[in-house]
Amino acid sequence: MSAAPGTYILTFGKHAGQTLDFIARTDSGLKYLDWLHGEMARESRHGRLPGYKQPTLAALMGYLNDPA
Repeated sequence: MSAAPGTYILTFGKHAGQTLDFIARTDSGLKYLDWLHGEMARESRHGRLPGYKQPTLAALMGYLNDPA
């Protein structure tokens, strides 16, 4: 069983070292995650998302698509 997406720790950017749950505790943090997801999804569609960022995109997709 994989870990919950909210426990995923960002390894880059202004929130490096923080979990998705921690970042999303504020409106600005949640907006950042939404923005980051959009940017990474666009890069992925165009084949420009580096492999090391694939787990981050997967975690963001799971986190932001969770209805809870």
